[in-house]
Amino acid sequence: MPKPIKVTFVLVLTLAVIGISIFLIKWGVDEVLKIVCPIKYEQIVSKASEEYGVSKELIYAVINIESGFAEKDVSKAGAKGLMQMTDDTFEWLQTKRGLKNKMQAYTLFFPETSIDYGTYFLALLMDKYENEQTALAAYNAGMGNVDKWLLDKSHSSDGKTLDYIPFKETEKYVSKVAKCKEIYIYLYAKEEA
Repeated sequence: MPKPIKVTFVLVLTLAVIGISIFLIKWGVDEVLKIVCPIKYEQIVSKASEEYGVSKELIYAVINIESGFAEKDVSKAGAKGLMQMTDDTFEWLQTKRGLKNKMQAYTLFFPETSIDYGTYFLALLMDKYENEQTALAAYNAGMGNVDKWLLDKSHSSDGKTLDYIPFKETEKYVSKVAKCKEIYIYLYAKEEA
């Protein structure tokens, strides 16, 4: 790298670090974290949390990582809404609830539907796997994949928890949700106290 470009890069990087530092000092780390991990749909999340026994912090973390709170978000795989559910999973969950008049897939774009069914699904996964990390892996990669991984000694030493997640995307997803949940606990649990 020629020296002028290297010096320019170092100068720009230094200015960026100084700018970020000033921003953090002025606004405070907590305020910046609240921008990254906001609270939205509070009544809907609280209701779902109570009904299904899933912590609000986990629900918020899943919404944040799945859609960034974009109600109309659609993934490459066709998952829809705040909690990014596929049409097949949505239909399966409605059948599991015994609904005869099933809702259409577009209702996943409604926050109430997405959060209700996403949290219901998380609760089912938590009951099945009895482990948050494994449940989150199933939320992302599917129960079929997780069930196979749990039977494989190179992925699970005890058949109940995952020691290794072979899908890098799922491994990153589980880690991101866990970190995001910790931020929600840090920011909002102290406010409720």
